[in-house]
Amino acid sequence: MEVGKTVDEGSKIVITVNKLAEIKKGTVNVNVKSITKYKPEVDENGEEIPADEVEVMVKVTSAGTEDTVYKKKIGKDTENINLTVQGVGTITVKVYVSGILERQTQMNLNDANTVWTAE
Repeated sequence: MEVGKTVDEGSKIVITVNKLAEIKKGTVNVNVKSITKYKPEVDENGEEIPADEVEVMVKVTSAGTEDTVYKKKIGKDTENINLTVQGVGTITVKVYVSGILERQTQMNLNDANTVWTAE
C-alpha cells in the first residue's frame, strides 16, 4: 500500500509494530589512583604531600551517540568514582585522564551483571 492511498471498506491491512529497545542502566567504577599509578610522597618533615589534580572524563556511546557523563578535576589519589550509565544494548565506555584515553570497554546492558571497574 502506498502512502496517502485509500482502501476499500472491509479490506484487510497488516500492521507491523516494532519493539523499541529498552534503555537500561549499568555501573562504572573508576579507580584514578590505580590508573595514574599514584604513589604518596612525603616532604622533609615526613608529612604526605597532597596529590596533584587531574581531569577525569567518562564518555558513553550508545546507539551511535557519544555523551560525556562525567568531567571533573580530582586528586590522583582518588580510588572510587561511582557512576551510573545508561543506554541501549551494548554501550562503549571510555575513561580519559588529563585528555588521554586510559581505559575503554564495551558493556552489554542486557547482561545480569552490568558493572565495570576501570583501574
